[in-house]
Amino acid sequence: MKIIKTLFFIVLFIVIIYFLNYKTSPVLTDVQSTVLKPGKYTSLEFSKLREILPKRLEYIENNSSFLNPYNKDKMELIKSKLSSATDEELIMLSAFTPNTDLGMYRLEPLKNPTSVYTSFQFQQGTFGWFWIYGTFVDSLGETASYMFYLFRIDLLNPELSKELNLPMGSTTYYFISTGVGKGDQWEYSPFKVCRGEYDITNDSVFKFSALDLPEGWTCNFSFNTSKNIEIYSTFRNETKLNDSSKSNKTSGIAVNMNSVRQPFFNGKEGCAPCEGGAGTLYLSYTQMRTNGSLTINDSTTAYKNGTGWIDRQWANGFVSTVSLALLNNTFGMFKSTATGLGKYVWINLHLNDSLQYMIYNFFPLDKVLIPGTQFNTTINRYGPDQIIWSLNGTGEVIDTVVREGIIFPIKYKLSTQDGTFIIDGTKFKNSLSVDITNNFHWDGSAIIYDSTGKNIMGTGFIEANQFTPQSDYVKNELSIMGLDTNESNLTLFNESGSKLPVSQGIYSLLILLFILGFFIYIIYSFFRKFVFKKRS
Repeated sequence: MKIIKTLFFIVLFIVIIYFLNYKTSPVLTDVQSTVLKPGKYTSLEFSKLREILPKRLEYIENNSSFLNPYNKDKMELIKSKLSSATDEELIMLSAFTPNTDLGMYRLEPLKNPTSVYTSFQFQQGTFGWFWIYGTFVDSLGETASYMFYLFRIDLLNPELSKELNLPMGSTTYYFISTGVGKGDQWEYSPFKVCRGEYDITNDSVFKFSALDLPEGWTCNFSFNTSKNIEIYSTFRNETKLNDSSKSNKTSGIAVNMNSVRQPFFNGKEGCAPCEGGAGTLYLSYTQMRTNGSLTINDSTTAYKNGTGWIDRQWANGFVSTVSLALLNNTFGMFKSTATGLGKYVWINLHLNDSLQYMIYNFFPLDKVLIPGTQFNTTINRYGPDQIIWSLNGTGEVIDTVVREGIIFPIKYKLSTQDGTFIIDGTKFKNSLSVDITNNFHWDGSAIIYDSTGKNIMGTGFIEANQFTPQSDYVKNELSIMGLDTNESNLTLFNESGSKLPVSQGIYSLLILLFILGFFIYIIYSFFRKFVFKKRS
């Protein structure tokens, strides 16, 4: 009898360990042969997408378990809107569907070299993006700049794609955003989601072309080699966003970028962070040389010897390791978890060709940043000899600007491992863009000075995300999905988050308590037997 009891506990122990480490989403074992296969990948026509999206929602409803609960009221709201949604609304409703990352490839640590991950990795989470900017400052101090966003939005996971016999990339759609400035002039593109054609030659050579854009719009983006990038993106102003004198005039960029340094991971093995299959993988080209032409309201000027940066990042919000999912649900019952990217400032410093910094900090959504506001920072230092992540520093807001009724910080004092610097975006104060949430995003170039504020040390870039008042922020999200901005919907999409209902988290808590009790019993039994033998 004792042998049977012992065997039972051994088997139960093995089953529990296997259960806790089980991965509920597919593991991507070979990036190059799975999601970077050479070929041309084109988004489905919107009419075809409308036919298959109900199957996606059905898949989420049928395959979500107590390990990954979701808000059913939000799901019903989205389902009710699909049939009447415009093409853009259709994509955004799908992007913000509950459990949208269910069944997507897990995010796992990456291996060097970083250059083999520059292309979009399809179906690794719903979202992936390139974030790019360039800054020009001539000998007279005259300035010009640009920024460029390209997001992929994957709507079907590998299992569902295979079931519906749809090729990779066919249910991938794209969000594009471009901004361009000369002196204190600045123009930015309105919100735009589109189909696209993505042509992969190999893991670091590819090109993207946006499809079905409005008249006056173009968007072509390519990696000709792992070190040479080209962007050609134009848009036509709309009267509702600009004064009538600019209506129907074209702005945009035609630029070439060459990397001075190899791309670097922004965390160990690219994780920034990634746990349980969720999180973000992140790499950057921290020092680029850029040349090209910038167009503002039909006026084109050539520029050369600029400095730029390229971020390559992708994300998955679905925790698919059982042990972490159990913990996530249990803690979620007692503590609200914010959604979205959060309120943050993100700053880059280009001090020379062999020294750059990434400096950032996250803030509570209700935090107001005004001159004199001090805060702690997290720092990545890209030095000549080594890359060091997650250093500590401090920052202070020196000046702000009001754009579209929103207060954005644009000048900071920052302490780093190489001294104290002042980064000043005043010459680029009109910079602005519309991000994928349909909200204003301050993202502009800047000049770096020493601690006295007199000697120029380099150029940089400043980003301020989610500074729109919270209620307005969610209203803008709802409007791009075509949803009413009533109180009920504002609550459903509240970015500040809410606690997981006990009815959805209790199963995870009970399972954790059972497992904890089992291990306590095993430890107790072992020590009791050990003490008994010792006394005997």
